[in-house]
Amino acid sequence: KKQRRRAAQRTQLFTFLGIVVLVAVVAGVVLSVQKFLDSRGGTDPEDLRITAVSADGEETELAPWAVWADGDARSEDDTPTAITLPADGEITLRLPSDVYDHDWTMLQFYEDDGANVSNSYAANEAKEVTVGGSSGKTAADGSHPRLIGVEIQSVLIDGSGDEEEP
Repeated sequence: KKQRRRAAQRTQLFTFLGIVVLVAVVAGVVLSVQKFLDSRGGTDPEDLRITAVSADGEETELAPWAVWADGDARSEDDTPTAITLPADGEITLRLPSDVYDHDWTMLQFYEDDGANVSNSYAANEAKEVTVGGSSGKTAADGSHPRLIGVEIQSVLIDGSGDEEEP
């Protein structure tokens, strides 16, 4: 009887130790993968590209017009990239994952300031957006104000985690 009880206790002990080792291995793997993912550097903000896709499927890569670190002077290109868009046309903007994987905002500027629109998106809510050449709002003269610019705003945190780059 004692031998059976000791054998059962030994089996329970080995089972318990096996579970502890398995949990430790799984925790180690999870922590290692997380550390690896955290250590990977993201794309530098000035290297990010938004892809504009016209109605006919033509793709154009757009570089950021302005990039700056919090507290630093703002750097911007002399001229932002311009795309021809008919008043009744649409364009789809495909965002890089470094932008859409956290909160971001899209501002649409029209000839009539009253038609300007600001849309905020949560992380992974939208990977692409479609923008029309004219506002859906009607101006005082009955026309639909034309789109004059689109701005995507996003705060990126650099690899050290202590510097923000809008």
